[in-house]
Amino acid sequence: MPEDLNPACLKDRDCLSDYIQKKFYKTKAINTFLEWLKKNVDIKQIQTDLEFIVSEKIDYREIGVYLTTFHRAPYNFEKKYFYLIYRDKNKNRSITGIYHELFHFYFHQHYMDQIRTKYGSEKANQLKESLTVILNDVLIKRSLPQDKGYSEHKNLREKIIKIWHKEKNLDSTIKKILLHL
Repeated sequence: MPEDLNPACLKDRDCLSDYIQKKFYKTKAINTFLEWLKKNVDIKQIQTDLEFIVSEKIDYREIGVYLTTFHRAPYNFEKKYFYLIYRDKNKNRSITGIYHELFHFYFHQHYMDQIRTKYGSEKANQLKESLTVILNDVLIKRSLPQDKGYSEHKNLREKIIKIWHKEKNLDSTIKKILLHL
């Protein structure tokens, strides 16, 4: 929670709305961040990088992106949108976030249903989150912050990256890591 936000304000919609207006809109922080994104996000490069990882063409034109001031970035695969976290510091993490969320969309489109059916939703979601470690090879080349993932996926991410560095093939990596779920 932001240090300058009174916890009681969280329960008061008007108070929270007023806080967001003052902190992010009246200060032009949102506009400044959006301008930074326009100048620094190369969506064609992101697409090229993701296509290299998955070894096929991808079309992300139908996916919408919304900005959130909260520190969670939900997405909806069926409705084709995700949220990007507003950042006033370390803005390059936003670009890493775009890679991360688009990689989730690819996973959903090509693997989620089959893995969920065979291994259950929890394991499918663990795999979806853990596989983002594969992005780090590209992120490092682009001088972007690495995808750190969640602490509960650390062991699975370590196994994935070992397989990925040997295989450099997403299908093969997924088939081999499924033995460890």
